[in-house]
Amino acid sequence: MTKIDFFSNAPNRLDYVARLLLKVHTSGQAAVVYGPPQTLSALSQALWQSHAFLAHEHVDSEPTEPLVAPIILTSTPLSDYPHHEVLINLSDEQPASFAQFHRLIEVIPNDDIPRKAARERWQHYKSRGYVMSHHDISAKKRS
Repeated sequence: MTKIDFFSNAPNRLDYVARLLLKVHTSGQAAVVYGPPQTLSALSQALWQSHAFLAHEHVDSEPTEPLVAPIILTSTPLSDYPHHEVLINLSDEQPASFAQFHRLIEVIPNDDIPRKAARERWQHYKSRGYVMSHHDISAKKRS
């Protein structure tokens, strides 16, 4: 069953996701990042400009060739993902195929609308018996 982690109160969501992707990559895992096209474009730019460049592919439609990068950025649910280790959700909706992955990470900014949508997703996952954890990013910075 998919393990689900919520990381809330992200002051700079894209920087936090870039650091998460570095940890995922360093641990030898692969990741898919699902979210709105504009958010993924900004994340792609951040990954290109990072001092620890992370190879990734940004796809907005069903690919015609196999995806080979360890990190896939997509705004469209794909019929066949090249790997099923980590899915990072940056959208305000539940990713359609999250149960295919070993781990789902929800990164929630400190804004009312995404926070409300995240609470609804939390309740949905919880009511279906998923193993879940919550991490308040702002609390970690204070300690």
